[in-house]
Amino acid sequence: SSGINAAYGVPNLIPHPRVEKEYDIADVAMLCGIPAAAVIGPSAVASEKVGKNAELGNNCQVGAANGSWYTRVTNDGGYLCERYPHTSFGLLGNLYLSEGSTKCHVMPGFSCTPLTSDQDVEQWLRVYEMRAPLTHTS
Repeated sequence: SSGINAAYGVPNLIPHPRVEKEYDIADVAMLCGIPAAAVIGPSAVASEKVGKNAELGNNCQVGAANGSWYTRVTNDGGYLCERYPHTSFGLLGNLYLSEGSTKCHVMPGFSCTPLTSDQDVEQWLRVYEMRAPLTHTS
């Protein structure tokens, strides 16, 4: 049996990040009717667990050892990959672009000021044009 679940959205970031919005993988698997689910794919870390916003690559099975990793941007513009031992996560999404190009956003750290308009969001996000083929997490 398989299932798809999506728990994401800019509304969790406006006007302030709702870092308390965490979803437990075991709870989501139960809601999907697959209590022993294998969970793979992208999401965001539960930021309170690692101290900042970061991308999470899920690779775990409910009730088994967690093989997930997360990546975050460092202060010098580099990146750091580390094990993610937790089962809670934030946002979730995965996209594939097979042809053409698209504009993709990269979310920096959480905004220090309230995001009260579309213009605020556009100024805060970093947007880049990217060409296919592209596998994209969001």
